[in-house]
Amino acid sequence: MFYLFLSFFILNDGFSMSRHYCSYLRDKRQKLIDKYSYGWYITVHSIIDIGSIIGMMVYYEPKHLPIVIAILVVLVVWYAPMFFKYLWKRWNALH
Repeated sequence: MFYLFLSFFILNDGFSMSRHYCSYLRDKRQKLIDKYSYGWYITVHSIIDIGSIIGMMVYYEPKHLPIVIAILVVLVVWYAPMFFKYLWKRWNALH
């Protein structure tokens, strides 16, 4: 069951995160938001995220530790460039 929840988590966050690098998926996401609303999109995304994380926690076993660490590393590596870009823009705006 852990792997089922992991799959939901990867699909949900992979789709959401890919908008930063893939214009096709960014357009698909925007079409969903235009059709249903941003609030609906965030609600559904959050429910899937929270449900997936809770499911992974319930079915977690010590053998899954490398997967959990890999998820954290991917999230940091994925979002670190955007965070530094944000900081750079803020720094330049102040000076």
